[in-house]
Amino acid sequence: MYMKGFLSNPFNYIYGWKAMLAGICSILLIAWLGTYTHMHMDGPLDIHYEGSTSFSTLLIENGVNVVSLILVYGIILLIIKRVHFRLIDLAGIMAFTRLILIPVPLLALFLDPRPFMNFFLHRMFGMGKTVELSTGDVISFILLSFVTIVLIIWSVYWIYKGFKNLAGGSNLLMRILFLVGVIIAELLAKILLYALGIDQSILLT
Repeated sequence: MYMKGFLSNPFNYIYGWKAMLAGICSILLIAWLGTYTHMHMDGPLDIHYEGSTSFSTLLIENGVNVVSLILVYGIILLIIKRVHFRLIDLAGIMAFTRLILIPVPLLALFLDPRPFMNFFLHRMFGMGKTVELSTGDVISFILLSFVTIVLIIWSVYWIYKGFKNLAGGSNLLMRILFLVGVIIAELLAKILLYALGIDQSILLT
């Protein structure tokens, strides 16, 4: 029962500095695994493979994603709702939502999506070299894509639950603002990464 409740809304059980610490550990682990799987996140909801895989680059990407979420939802809570909350609670929530994404780079260690992606890019757009595709490559791509989509949706659900907790409830307006916030945070992350000199062109493959 506890596990079901935790997976549905972990912020009923963990918040503040504990959530922040767990989130930081998750960010570090995802960045470290990314050095082996070539997994980039140039937005809270974007996952790409290939390109530069230095630990510092991956750490910046993941950190910027969390900062974008904190800025966007902090502004929404302060200006629109005028909710009083602790910054550490907001930061902890947004950082902790990265934890649910850890299985993606873990699976990518065994289910390499790059052969299928390279095959698709060459076949459809003439990019790169000819790639021989096996049945295993196709299965790996499908399985990893399915898990990735499910966990990204789950992370958005966690963000919503945390946002709702801080707002003290939810109504139609707050749900709309939440969805708008997701889009703005995604765009803001890309802008910040560009400003920091992270080459977005490496994240398009």
